Amino acid sequence: MPIKAILFDLDDTLIDDNASYASSLERLCDDFGFDPAKLGPAYNALSPPYWGSGDLAAQREALWREALPAAGYDASLAADVRDRYLHHRIETSAPLDGAEAVLSDLRATHRLGVITNGGGDIQPARLRHAGLAHYFDVLVTSSDVDVGKPDRRIFEHALQRLGVSAREAWMVGDHLASDIAGALGVGATGVWFNPRAQQRQAGQPKAHHVIASLAELRGLLP
Repeated sequence: MPIKAILFDLDDTLIDDNASYASSLERLCDDFGFDPAKLGPAYNALSPPYWGSGDLAAQREALWREALPAAGYDASLAADVRDRYLHHRIETSAPLDGAEAVLSDLRATHRLGVITNGGGDIQPARLRHAGLAHYFDVLVTSSDVDVGKPDRRIFEHALQRLGVSAREAWMVGDHLASDIAGALGVGATGVWFNPRAQQRQAGQPKAHHVIASLAELRGLLP
């Protein structure tokens, strides 16, 4: 069956999210006079339970209200800190090497989409700032459907919007547990973007293809 659509993860597949996070934290600390060595660990340790469905603005503020005092700072700054941090996360969003060239090529022959576990309050703006938004027919965030990868519903929603079946789609992403597991769960082809040559562990999903660079997609597609 011909491949009609290619879906991509966003963070650390198309956008250099690790660099964006580090730069955003540094800029935030410069804005407020915080010590990144204190604030970064507090934020990282406390953030996982906050990401889910619901009011993202309220969740983000609640996270900072907990993280700031944990790092020794005033919780009353939470709303301002939230807004400045999101601003920096958008402004520091940049494409990974080779992303734009590959998307430009693939856009001529395939429908393209993004599925991201990030929130709809920030991911569309990050994609635009990185200069990649115009390549995509569909962007689906976890807050659009109140579930995230690997839940099959977020994949089914994206496929429905693209007008293709799972057998006609590939999913490219850097996380086996979310991107590849989700693709396999709906019957799509999973392509593991693995630029750091990580080793797949026992019990982890097995991708159909493994690539070290996005440019390798050109040679894989039939």
